[in-house]
Amino acid sequence: TVIPVGESTKIVIKYKNKENQAGEIIATKTGSTWSLNKQETGITIDANSGDVTISYSAVHPESEVTASETKGNSDMSPESKVNMPRKEQTPVPPIVNANEAQ
Repeated sequence: TVIPVGESTKIVIKYKNKENQAGEIIATKTGSTWSLNKQETGITIDANSGDVTISYSAVHPESEVTASETKGNSDMSPESKVNMPRKEQTPVPPIVNANEAQ
């Protein structure tokens, strides 16, 4: 999750998509409402808080996600970085037994 700080009005998020190609999405605040510049599967925004949630389904496993923000016409903030965790492996199925007496 990318969380805006203070009175920021724009967040630029860079990532590697599932095909390991560079991707970018921009969250912008207009009035009191946040929105994304495009719709991407696995990336959502809370219109009130500006929190951008990026699912493992949108990003290449173990790739770096960076975000920087601006307030009005200010310069970009330094980048914050995080490595996207790898999705957990699918567990083995549970064991099912039939009780013939019942």
